[in-house]
Formats: sequence, C-alpha cells, structure tokens
Amino acid sequence: MRDSGQLTSSAAEALPFDCESFDAAVSQFGLMLFDDKKAATTEMWRVLRPGGRLAIAVWDSLDNSPGYASLAFLLTRVFGASTAALLQAPFTLGDPHALGSLLAARCRPRTIPPGLASANARDIQGTEAALEGPTSSRPL
Repeated sequence: MRDSGQLTSSAAEALPFDCESFDAAVSQFGLMLFDDKKAATTEMWRVLRPGGRLAIAVWDSLDNSPGYASLAFLLTRVFGASTAALLQAPFTLGDPHALGSLLAARCRPRTIPPGLASANARDIQGTEAALEGPTSSRPL
C-alpha cells in the first residue's frame, strides 16, 4: 500500500524538503505570482531527484490575451502605469524566452540538467471550466 501523502504549506522560495526527495515538481499557474521566481525554480530543482521531471504552466503573454491587454491599457490610462503593472505581471512568463531564461539560470546545490535550454516550451490550447455546486429547485 502506498502512502497517500501529506499536505504541507510553505513559501515556494524555501521548500521544507530534503534535496533530491521528489520524482516530480509541478507549478500550475503559480510561478508567475511568486515574489522571487528564480528562488522558487531553484527550490523546485533542488528537491527533484536526478532524472526527475519539472512541469510549469503559466499564463500566455499579454499580447495573446486581448481581454486582459485591453484592461491593462484602460488601467494605465485611468490609474497609471504602476497600477497596470500589477495586472500585467502574471503574463510576463508567457514569453517562452522569459521562462527559458529563468529556468536556464544556475541553481545551487546542483545545476540544471544539460539540455534544459532546449526544453519543450509550448502553447497548449484549452478551455476554461467552472465548477458549479448542486442545483437547486428554488428560483434565484
């Protein structure tokens, strides 16, 4: 019987796990919101065993998100660039070069495996889904 795991809460930039203790690390739409993205990716690599897999999903660039781009433009005009920058920040890693540069940086205590610079950065088209609660026969 396999251990079902344990939920642990911590800062992504300082994971409370031993080096090389996981087969996989995943960040699903979180990395772009971390304060120190380089420290977070360094920690993900640190806790991976040799040959482990790292998967990161980020939002696409603002150029490919026209609704948010329009909102950012409006925020700039109404509230200024610093306010708009708060909305724009999560979209910065949608540029494959930005994400690749972040991952290609050297890590301690070991370096990122050779060949990572040519890692698979690709767009995956999908749809959004919303979860709804149980339906009610009462009118709203």
